[in-house]
Amino acid sequence: MTNDKSIFLDMDTSICSQVKMGNGVLVNTKGKGTIRVETKKGTKFIYDLLLVSDFEKNLLSVGQLVKNGYVVHFEAN
Repeated sequence: MTNDKSIFLDMDTSICSQVKMGNGVLVNTKGKGTIRVETKKGTKFIYDLLLVSDFEKNLLSVGQLVKNGYVVHFEAN
């Protein structure tokens, strides 16, 4: 989820829904689309990213990335 509309390559603004946050608050989505991420192994695409205008930070679900075939590697620093 992000509030930065400028990072989307495409967006379907007809897809509006609500997402329940960890603290129980419901937030409205304003669309769903695709973004491009540059990695050491080349360009990757993240699909079905939600635009949430009331969101202050970007939120990336590691579980959803893995479910969609990505490998996530964490290391120090």
